Amino acid sequence: MGHKTPVRQGLDRLAVVYPTEDLKSSIDWRKIGGVTYVKNQGHCGSCWTFATCGAMESAHWRATGELVNLAESQFVDCDTKGNGGCNGGDVQAAYEYAEKNAVQLLEDYPYVAMDETCKYDSTKGKVSVTSYQNVKVNSVEQLKAALNVGAAHVSVQADKPVFHQYTGGIITDVDCGTHHNHAITAVGYGTASLNGADVEYFIVKNSWGPGFGEEGYMRIAAVDGGPGICGI
Repeated sequence: MGHKTPVRQGLDRLAVVYPTEDLKSSIDWRKIGGVTYVKNQGHCGSCWTFATCGAMESAHWRATGELVNLAESQFVDCDTKGNGGCNGGDVQAAYEYAEKNAVQLLEDYPYVAMDETCKYDSTKGKVSVTSYQNVKVNSVEQLKAALNVGAAHVSVQADKPVFHQYTGGIITDVDCGTHHNHAITAVGYGTASLNGADVEYFIVKNSWGPGFGEEGYMRIAAVDGGPGICGI
């Protein structure tokens, strides 16, 4: 399992305020569509590429109805302006790279958990970014509103035992930390009963393989009034 602190965390573009009328009580894009299978980044700090591809795959599916697996290693090897491959990177910078360079399919540019020479073939570029928006921070309602549109990348602190030893359930531990060092893809939210109380949670897709957590996914409590559980 690898995770690396993003190179850049500044919100360079103003956050969009999403409409919050008629939000669904729960949503799970795994059931609706637009979420590819859980992958494994291996011993490479490339979480940022998996979060980037996860959001792009969902957006492409919503736009075209076609669900594709995008090439994380293209970002690792070729997106070197502001990003560091297996030494970490930033999703916003990756979106900016994909605005100029269409991303190939995973089958054409297989993932390797290491830095290699860029093998990009522009003739096989499949999906580009036309624009992206930031979600307002410290707001459960705004992240839920964004998830009513589609999957979204988020960042968390992942080096505490409650996170990296997670096997299932809802993470509610406020000691999970809020120093962002791992990027993942949020794919929905819901509510469950925990110790006699209803607890809201976000569903996130990790990149540590399907053997991690709940078949590669996690549920993190949705708590307002700050940066959230694990900084989500």
